[in-house]
Amino acid sequence: MKRTIKRITMTCTALILLTTAIGISRPELTEAASVKKPFYDISASYAEEAILRLYKNGIVSGTSSHYFEPGKKLTRAELSTMIVRALRLIPVKNDLSPFLDMKKTDWYYGDIHALVNLEMMKGRSTSRFEPQSAVTREEAAAIMTRMLKTSPPAVTSPSELPYYDSERISAWARSSVAKVTELGYMQGDNHLFYPQRSLIRAEAAVLIDRILETPTVKNALRMKPVNKVQLGWQYDSTTAQFEQQVLSSGINTLSPRWFFLDEDNLVKSNVEQRLINFATTHKLDIWGMVGNRSDAELTHRILSSPAKRELLVQKLVSSASNYGLAGLNIDFENVKPEDRDYLSAFIASLYPKLKSNGIILSIDVSPDLGSSWTAAFDYEMLGKNTDYVILMAYEEHWNGSTNPGSVSSLPWLKSGIQKLMKVMDKEHIIVALPTYTRDWSLADPIKGSYDITLQRQGQIYSSNRRALHWDSICSQYTLTYTNTGSKRKIWTEDSRSLSAKVRLSEQLGVAGYAYWYMGSETKDIWPAINNTRIYENYRFQLD
Repeated sequence: MKRTIKRITMTCTALILLTTAIGISRPELTEAASVKKPFYDISASYAEEAILRLYKNGIVSGTSSHYFEPGKKLTRAELSTMIVRALRLIPVKNDLSPFLDMKKTDWYYGDIHALVNLEMMKGRSTSRFEPQSAVTREEAAAIMTRMLKTSPPAVTSPSELPYYDSERISAWARSSVAKVTELGYMQGDNHLFYPQRSLIRAEAAVLIDRILETPTVKNALRMKPVNKVQLGWQYDSTTAQFEQQVLSSGINTLSPRWFFLDEDNLVKSNVEQRLINFATTHKLDIWGMVGNRSDAELTHRILSSPAKRELLVQKLVSSASNYGLAGLNIDFENVKPEDRDYLSAFIASLYPKLKSNGIILSIDVSPDLGSSWTAAFDYEMLGKNTDYVILMAYEEHWNGSTNPGSVSSLPWLKSGIQKLMKVMDKEHIIVALPTYTRDWSLADPIKGSYDITLQRQGQIYSSNRRALHWDSICSQYTLTYTNTGSKRKIWTEDSRSLSAKVRLSEQLGVAGYAYWYMGSETKDIWPAINNTRIYENYRFQLD
């Protein structure tokens, strides 16, 4: 067979060269060459058109250079790759993974984790994904409903399904089977669904093609996510390091620690022209951070004096204007409860003066805890007198807490955002996410615990892979391990947990994101966050 094909190919090549040489136009040869099929074994397949369409769009490939093998069972890894390509996502090589049967060097690792981050694909168990296992038809139905964000009908009895073999459909898959049947994506054969039968590559191609050819799906996939604020704070890094951190991320707004309250001059400036030039070159915004170093007494002395307060306002407006900054970011922490009105007055005076100069004002706030730590924040007033309120959605369990726990669990984050939404428009809220976590001592949480970067977290994980477990309530992995005889625990932040936070935030419609702090993250979180924003903005309109 191969020799015959080779002879035909050589003959056609020679004929084309000959006709070109003597100046004879042969359009039929050009046409034949342009429609040459990529696979030798699909001509007799019912899935031929679907396979060719998907191949043309880069969604499927063959099992070898010239063979598709339409009758071969589809693996979970292959389906993951098809979905990632169909949804125009990118592979994510998660730094943390609970699956012991995969390595980062596996060709499918990034595709599988891109979908695990979005809760689209799940392991066959807590520690095994089984990437090379075949996909069953009922499993494919469940995956498709999750992929398309549909709402399957509640099916309580097999008799509600239109198949003779409904009794064989697993209870967990019945609603999904009902949904894909309703949508016309999977309909079985002669009133049989064959739920336990392995999906073959031809069936998978037809299934994905049907979905992608649906007008509302096709339109949704053309949409791009709205450009939102993506702010990164500089901390513990040089300007050169910060520049590299920005270039390797999706950050569009830089917030260097340039201004601090000062006893003698009211504000001390550390502006670097190099970073301004960098931002200009790369078309990025700078919101210079104005901090108080958590100095409650100094903050009180400046804000409680009307004269000092107004002079501080003038100096900040002048600095932001002279340096051509796009905005200022006020980061006053540990402000006394009795200084609440002074802080509000300062912001109310600063905002219109910046606005008249086309400069954005944002302020960092902790979630409303009803405690002395947040008593200084008049959230409603701050929402009216700033362009953005940045919710520092971390320190749920803080360093020095007697109770070990998550730095930012998903329910806690949701509560914080929803409280803000009661007093200000969602378009004014930026959610600040942690790119760090805490390594807790379970024996002595107050004295034996400390913050760690996500890079350090990965190093600990690499020696304790079997200790990683997903906490579905917090939407985080936990990692419990022993170090020098002492039991320790980490509530991790990683691509999967941050994807969950961004999914929630996108669903709530926030204005953007900030990250504390640049340089402490692992590089996989940026494609994971980008995927999440793309996927959450798809509106398939199938319900």
